[in-house]
Amino acid sequence: ERKDIEELEELLSNETVVEQVTDKNPGQLEEENGEKVINSIEDLVVFASNVTGGETYTEETVKLGLSLDFNSVKSYVNPYRKDYEKYGYNGELKTLLTSGEGFKPIGITTNENDYKNKSFQGTFDGNGKIIKNLYINKEKMENNETDLRLGLFGTNFGEIKKLGIESCNISGELTSNGVNTIMIGGVASKNLGKINSCYVSGEILSTANNTARSNAGGIAGSTVGMQNCYNLATITGKSDESTNAIGGISSRY
Repeated sequence: ERKDIEELEELLSNETVVEQVTDKNPGQLEEENGEKVINSIEDLVVFASNVTGGETYTEETVKLGLSLDFNSVKSYVNPYRKDYEKYGYNGELKTLLTSGEGFKPIGITTNENDYKNKSFQGTFDGNGKIIKNLYINKEKMENNETDLRLGLFGTNFGEIKKLGIESCNISGELTSNGVNTIMIGGVASKNLGKINSCYVSGEILSTANNTARSNAGGIAGSTVGMQNCYNLATITGKSDESTNAIGGISSRY
């Protein structure tokens, strides 16, 4: 455990170094020593879409090969590409990831039926790297019991470790007359697995209107298992009801 804390402190003390990606097959996770490796923003986008589409990566490890910055052209093989419509980005990729609704989280963002099978269930190894300038901004109107879950990951059933999320800007707004909840966390909206040795900095804002409920946390909106994590993000929760919970690490355990 002491070693894990020392590794996280080292990650916090390092400046983000954004390298020019040299990914020869953007959108395809290359295998290295039995692990799948993310080597570009394109890889991260396709990985997120794969999980949402039902590829849970159970018993597999996905590793971040280098630090990525959504605002830097160095982190893309082609920041101006317009051929990612099948992954939900109809237009210039970098522009869509840094404006409008921004990045589409890894895994489904609701708790509809069978959501576990559209959520991450493997191991995500941040490899001591950083994801910088993650931008998510989503609004939803709902009148039933379906939640809105926003973060780098929607709902996590696996293990996420050794990852820094720096200068994020994650906001969401849920308007509902039902009993549903908006949950926002930098690493994962709802953590039903493990998060170990991660940190988040930036801004997180959760807004719930009418009878909707709001949960927001720096690392996760709600969690069952977490250790050796830091939060440096500013967290704001707004709600028309009294059911508004915020926390530095997580709003709920």
